[in-house]
Amino acid sequence: MNITLCTDLDRTLLPNGLQESDPQAIPLLKELIRQKDITLIYVTGRDRKLVEQAMEEYDLPIPDHAITDVGTKIYHISENNTADKYSWKPDENYTQYLQKDWDSSKLKHLVTQLAVVSELQLQEPEKQSQFKLSYYVDDQADSSLLGQKVKKVSDASGLACNLIASHDETTDTGLLDILPAAASKYHAIRFLMDKYGIASREIIFCGDSGNDMEVAVSEIPSVLVNNTQPAVKQHALQLAEQNHHAEQLYIAKGDFYGLNGCYCSGVLEGLAYYYGEFEKLIAEHIAKT
Repeated sequence: MNITLCTDLDRTLLPNGLQESDPQAIPLLKELIRQKDITLIYVTGRDRKLVEQAMEEYDLPIPDHAITDVGTKIYHISENNTADKYSWKPDENYTQYLQKDWDSSKLKHLVTQLAVVSELQLQEPEKQSQFKLSYYVDDQADSSLLGQKVKKVSDASGLACNLIASHDETTDTGLLDILPAAASKYHAIRFLMDKYGIASREIIFCGDSGNDMEVAVSEIPSVLVNNTQPAVKQHALQLAEQNHHAEQLYIAKGDFYGLNGCYCSGVLEGLAYYYGEFEKLIAEHIAKT
């Protein structure tokens, strides 16, 4: 069976959260990808430059595709003979798909209108992108009421938007990304599934935060790593049950062949949960270390 692994980066694959990490986890994942020829897709809020920095810093495996900017860009990655070694080719079809419902003049109007919303602070220019408008959220804000307020303003601006809320536990900062209605990590994954004929039984998604929620509670088999905040785990379980996809959501528990289930260890645990063939390989590798 062909297997496609989609994984978030920060605090999912990358051990850059508050919990301890298992240092053998990423090297083991790289070995499994090599042995089993797994298709790898990074699905992240980072832009291309920050993805490349993470790959170098943590010695990550080279993905086949990267979904960046909270699902608003897709890159196809392949080896080449230049000094860069790898080429990143944007998926122009996906860009055109998002462009048709995203009007720059209406977006400017939206930014102006949101400037008076006291609970929001526009993020730095380098954190904005073509289809992503990003804000910091006041930690005292009522997330439900704020979402209603932003939606009312965006509707009045004539933009159909997808609001993605999340929380950075390392800085205790609330985040809000405003995207085209047809954009998200889920939409981008489904786009690639349709493009390459990937069935649900052949794919797995791993994440940890609010901007992973839409995928985690969908029909796509998903894993929340053990370091996911308890409130996010509980909310995901409730939504998955409501959506009749409870069987498609696994929450890593740790104590898995000595691995704690956090970050990449949770990714490995999830692979073994959905595809039993990996448990033996993981056990054998751990026994040798």
